[in-house]
Amino acid sequence: MGKTGNGLAYFVAFLLLFGIVVIIAATLFASDLTQAVFVVIITAILFVIPLIIDKNKNAEWIEQVNMDLALNK
Repeated sequence: MGKTGNGLAYFVAFLLLFGIVVIIAATLFASDLTQAVFVVIITAILFVIPLIIDKNKNAEWIEQVNMDLALNK
């Protein structure tokens, strides 16, 4: 799909993000204030952790993974 062939991947990613937003909204509307605060905090933490890992990734990791994959062939 699309000129670069990534249209389907973007569509699936959009659907997943839309699903997450709908689930969070439903959770927040169906809960009291304390539960809503916990949902927001946990969601923020789970969103930030991959960003921190990506920011601090080691450049040698890809080399190590490629070597491990080559050994397992």
